[in-house]
Amino acid sequence: MNTITNQLNRAEQANLAVLVRKHIFALLAILALGSFAQAKFFIGVDAGYSADRIDKKTEAGTIDTGVGNSYNKNVFKGNGYLLRFNLGTQHFFGEREIFGFRWLLSGEYGRTRLIAQSLKELRFSSHIMGVALGADALFDIVKMNEYTFGVFAGADGALLSVISDAFTIDKNGQKDQDILVGTPSVMARVGLSITLRQQHRFELLARIPVYSFSVLPDELGHFGRSIDFYKPIQVLLSYKFLY
Repeated sequence: MNTITNQLNRAEQANLAVLVRKHIFALLAILALGSFAQAKFFIGVDAGYSADRIDKKTEAGTIDTGVGNSYNKNVFKGNGYLLRFNLGTQHFFGEREIFGFRWLLSGEYGRTRLIAQSLKELRFSSHIMGVALGADALFDIVKMNEYTFGVFAGADGALLSVISDAFTIDKNGQKDQDILVGTPSVMARVGLSITLRQQHRFELLARIPVYSFSVLPDELGHFGRSIDFYKPIQVLLSYKFLY
């Protein structure tokens, strides 16, 4: 008799667990649908200043000493301007819609003038280009009928590149850019925002490199190579139109 009772209890517990899981999944689905129902698509443009620098890592060695590494900061420094175009969606949660997040896909283009710090006479006017996929956490501190003031912070994964106007011709007749850098990077994002009439969002945004690595090494010979890292710090004004 006890065995039958125990089996019934276990069956009831299993049914209860299944029912609880179903309710949890249903609640999560409702919350997800509710949050995405509040999503707003946006397109935007950023414009501003780029403080540019290029670091250089050298991996070199000899037969006698083996490989030795060196990392030199600010081999090139310069100042430029940047335009970024982006699109994405933003999502707010809860009845008051204070907390939210957004994702955005961006493309950028700009110009900079890089100066070799060891020889000031070497100056390279260059193109800045890149693409990025990022996400931000949004926090609206003040919400009024006509405007909203908030802050945001996040990060984006970017592929940044610098291509100089100057080039040389090698012995094979191939054109070699004097500066050609491709840098996959993680960029931190932080800023302030004002939204007017729930459609016009103005932002002051700073982007700072957190981690970078290079995909375009310059060979120094059989025993070494040189790797360049493009690490800009950008301050941008942004406008986004929310649909």
